[in-house]
Amino acid sequence: MDVDNFSVIAEEFDRRVRKIVWCNFTTIDRQGRPRSRMIHPIWEGATGWIATGRQSFKAKHLAVNPYVSLTYWDPDHEQIYAECHAEWDDDQEIKQRVW
Repeated sequence: MDVDNFSVIAEEFDRRVRKIVWCNFTTIDRQGRPRSRMIHPIWEGATGWIATGRQSFKAKHLAVNPYVSLTYWDPDHEQIYAECHAEWDDDQEIKQRVW
């Protein structure tokens, strides 16, 4: 489903990410290959917060290509697919609140 306005799916999106919690997070490595790992984003509306270090493989991949793909799935076959643009936020108040 293509959505032009997140508000159309916000309630259902929130219900599913709270139910499923963990998702597959895919970046593109520095050689152009997809790399996936399981993560637990914290969502606030359409913004997903992910904690990682500046020297992590995720950070190195995002430095070359800031686009990521997230996939949630559960045994009831509910799914979420989110194609996202990642960026750093160094605001200490936000970090403390999200953490």
